[in-house]
Amino acid sequence: MLVKNLKPCLIELNHEGALYKLMPIGCAGDSVEVPDSIQSVGFFQRLVKAGHVWATMPEPKPAEKAVIDDGDEKGQLIAQLADIGIKADRRWSVEKLTQTLTEAENNVY
Repeated sequence: MLVKNLKPCLIELNHEGALYKLMPIGCAGDSVEVPDSIQSVGFFQRLVKAGHVWATMPEPKPAEKAVIDDGDEKGQLIAQLADIGIKADRRWSVEKLTQTLTEAENNVY
């Protein structure tokens, strides 16, 4: 995860035996790569909550793609929906799957 110091003073984070120096805002190299496990540290949580640092959160795992059975229209529609991040159910009708896909493509949500 990347962490950026938003304050005009140096912030040092000591985590798992490593020292991470967050340079003051406006300095060169102002973003620092730190392990995701630092999120569980109370001091770091307080820095984020107070707005002293900005942190990118770990990206969520991508949704599992549905298995496509050739000739299976439902399976293909479900896979297309999964590719754009919409979880569909096999119990849905082809019409509902098609409508949901069309709305998502047109950003109707």
